[in-house]
Amino acid sequence: LIHLIFRNKNENIRNSVIVFLALACFYQFNLNYTSIEIPLHNLPFHMCNLATILIPISIITKSKKLFSFNLYVNVVGAFIAILLPDNSSGLISYSFLKFAYEHTLVFAIPLLAVSLRVMPRGSFKQLLNGIALFTVYFVLMIILNTWLYNYDAGVNFFYLNDEFLAQMLPIFRITRQVTFTFTIGSLSFKLYPVFYLLMYFGFIAFMFVAH
Repeated sequence: LIHLIFRNKNENIRNSVIVFLALACFYQFNLNYTSIEIPLHNLPFHMCNLATILIPISIITKSKKLFSFNLYVNVVGAFIAILLPDNSSGLISYSFLKFAYEHTLVFAIPLLAVSLRVMPRGSFKQLLNGIALFTVYFVLMIILNTWLYNYDAGVNFFYLNDEFLAQMLPIFRITRQVTFTFTIGSLSFKLYPVFYLLMYFGFIAFMFVAH
């Protein structure tokens, strides 16, 4: 409906609509933070949480490289989250409806930015750039998850630390049985190398399909 209403408007109006939506998405998510003190597990490093920050930055600055991450990585991530939602609180609960609303925004805004010609349509070069940025993000999440888990057992960025995805898809349950553990000083680290590889290449496959 937004696309149909604004597709033939002038550039300033189309750009303003996307900026408004991007800032609304940012504001909606950041209502979660009601205190300066943020627990480690609530840091905005989940992919779609991070998207609420990156989307308005990429739109306002017109950064094609950063937008490629939003277009290929965040859109795919939000789509998967919509298909495999965490509905443990119930389908009509406030928390689930909020989850669905926020992920719908993350999914729709980059697509609307392209359809309203505010940002360029995805190219193969942008896809490769998105894969490169996703690789950096994925490695960082592995490091943060394994390191910060020593201080907060709730840390679970990109669902790499718990059994959520393993409960959804049996193949993930099998791969999580292969672990590698080590310690550095008083800190302990537990890695799931096969699970990580399956997650990584599976996500990239979704990005190619989206392209």
